Amino acid sequence: MNKIIVAALLATAAAGASAQAYVSGAVGVGRTNLDCNGVANCDKTGTAFKLVGGYGFGNNLSAELGYLSFGKAKASDATGSIDIKSAGIALGLAYRIPASQAVDFTVRGGIISMKTKLSGRSGNLSGSVSDTNVAPYVGVGVGYALTPAIKLDAGLDLSRSKFDKNGLNEKGNVQAFTVGATFAF
Repeated sequence: MNKIIVAALLATAAAGASAQAYVSGAVGVGRTNLDCNGVANCDKTGTAFKLVGGYGFGNNLSAELGYLSFGKAKASDATGSIDIKSAGIALGLAYRIPASQAVDFTVRGGIISMKTKLSGRSGNLSGSVSDTNVAPYVGVGVGYALTPAIKLDAGLDLSRSKFDKNGLNEKGNVQAFTVGATFAF
């Protein structure tokens, strides 16, 4: 019986020693898939960024909480313009797949509370409205460890924005390709 208790304590201590908290920040290009038919000027890309805090459990699995911005898309013609911004707070899991001592791949998924904001202008009139919905998100990434505590990252995150308010019911895929760094402590 004592051997079982000692083995359980050693396993718990080993798991605790390999557990690690981290923060990461990244910036890049976001894309909102919107319908630009009949619009003179349409830019579906904008600046994306993400800030993530995570806790690794030691078995390549981590829990993450973060803020993801998929950038701002813009459409305009002679009558006016509209901007669409999608961003939200995400909660999920990440699984790291080591490829070598310095390189790893990560897959992640979870849910995001996505806020979609529409801002429009026509002549002297302007206004904005927003809608918040919960959506799934997924992502993939690759990392290169500079030191045991600092890693350079590149990632692709995907989700879906939705605006269902004021008689509009629009949905669209959003993507963010980002590069950044992760700091473990």
